[in-house]
Amino acid sequence: MNAARAFLSAARRDAQIDLIFFDAGGGHRASAMALKTAIEAQRYPWRLRMINLRDVLEPIDLIGRATGVRVEDLYNGMLRHDLTIGVAPMLPIGSSVSTTARCRDALSNFV
Repeated sequence: MNAARAFLSAARRDAQIDLIFFDAGGGHRASAMALKTAIEAQRYPWRLRMINLRDVLEPIDLIGRATGVRVEDLYNGMLRHDLTIGVAPMLPIGSSVSTTARCRDALSNFV
């Protein structure tokens, strides 16, 4: 039995599935929507909830509050102008922010 079939057979019939996405680059929302569409097409009895990570993290976004610029807007602007060389330094910052206690507290409201 492959991993997908094992997951499907173990999933509770009334399970809630949270599809978490972020609007940086565009692919994250598209992937979440594709999963949602596929799950609904298969008529699985799960409750699906789309969660934009921006909505969860906005209350603790100190950089956005200080500058008025949202991180995903900065990232998307860099992509539009082919400035991807500056993306690598942003990744550790985003990673460290996402592991803070404040972030875990914010996410706990959605679990």
